[in-house]
Amino acid sequence: GNLFAVKNQKLAIYAFYKFLEKNPSAQLNIIGSGQERKRLEGIVNSFNIQNNVTFLGKLDRDQTLSEISKAHVLLVTSIVETFSVVTIEAFALQTLVISTKCGGPEMLINQSNGIISEDEASSYAQAMIEIYEKYDSYDLLKVQNSCIAKYSGEKISSLLESEYLDIINGKIN
Repeated sequence: GNLFAVKNQKLAIYAFYKFLEKNPSAQLNIIGSGQERKRLEGIVNSFNIQNNVTFLGKLDRDQTLSEISKAHVLLVTSIVETFSVVTIEAFALQTLVISTKCGGPEMLINQSNGIISEDEASSYAQAMIEIYEKYDSYDLLKVQNSCIAKYSGEKISSLLESEYLDIINGKIN
């Protein structure tokens, strides 16, 4: 991820700080680089939670996917997000997602694979607590299988092929 204001990672830090009251041993890993890093590190330092928050910096695709696969939850805190490929990647890796109401993730997340939260630290922290408390009730294999059924390369190719054939055969203008 990019550490830019529109990605709103400060929300993750504020909410995580509140979440630590419930789970003091929790860890937050922040992937990315950018203009907000020093400010975000300052927030972490002001809360004195340096032992719970790690800035991993810019990672390549494989390293990023490895980190997502090790996580229990991916946090999407963006102000605006388009389709959100990272959300689908998380589901494919059996990782739940908490997202703000920022666009794309809202089309992907449901009660079986994550939570859509308000863009406010208390609400976001409550979503974190909710997933923490009922984590064992999520069927992560089902999350993964549902993702693959909807978004695999084969599925998308088949849908595109069907659309193109409909256009060629005059069924769609």
